[in-house]
Order: sequence, then C-alpha cells, then structure tokens
Amino acid sequence: MNRFAVAAMALIVLAGPMRAGEAPPPSLDSVQRALIGTWQSLGDTRFTRELDADGKAADRYDGMPNDVIAGRWSAFQGAAPPKAALGRKLIADAFYVELDQQGDVLIFAVAALNSQSLQLYNVDRGDMLSFSRFK
Repeated sequence: MNRFAVAAMALIVLAGPMRAGEAPPPSLDSVQRALIGTWQSLGDTRFTRELDADGKAADRYDGMPNDVIAGRWSAFQGAAPPKAALGRKLIADAFYVELDQQGDVLIFAVAALNSQSLQLYNVDRGDMLSFSRFK
C-alpha cells in the first residue's frame, strides 16, 4: 500500500462519518485550533514548526544560519480547497494545511492530530512528517 493510501485512510478516520454513540467528526474550526502551537519533528528534533492563531507560521532549524523560515498557514477541507490546492487529488471531508513560505506553497493532509501529536502528509512530495507538541 502506498503512502498516499495510508494517509487517506488516516484522514478518513480523522474526518470519517459519525456512527451511533460516537462524537461528531471534528469541525474545521476545531482542527484549526488544535493545530495552533509549536510542533517538534520526530524525524529531526532540531526542526520545529510553529503555527499561530493569526495564521503566521515559522519553521526553525536549531543550529543553522538564518534558522527561521517565516510564512503563513491556513487549514481547509478537501471539498473547499484554496486556489493553490486546485488540481490536486483531495478527499472532500478530510482536513488539509496550506503552508506558504516565501512564495513556496505546500499542501499537507492532516493524517493524524491530537493534543500531543501531529502527522502531516505532503500531498506533492508523498512523505509523512511526524511531530510532537513542543509548547
């Protein structure tokens, strides 16, 4: 099974249909609020990604010259993609993050999210980034 299929299954679990006795699926607003904070990469602990409530993003690489890459972020659902995400294969009820850093726009599927961990699947590059909450 390829990585996109695995990410798609995880997205369906995150945003899937409600079953009897279960809580309703998360709203876009609740996902946006849950994404706010500083996330440390599990693959390279020198890398953190900060997403703030005002839509500002900052990637930091400790120990590197010019170690901050500033940008903007927003969350959206596949059924209502921003212009930068048009033409990509998206799941309608899944959640995504658009990250614009100095004109380079990246689209990530939110494959998993809870109060302490985050997995983002890069839709274009096909890789999964795993984070734990740093702050």
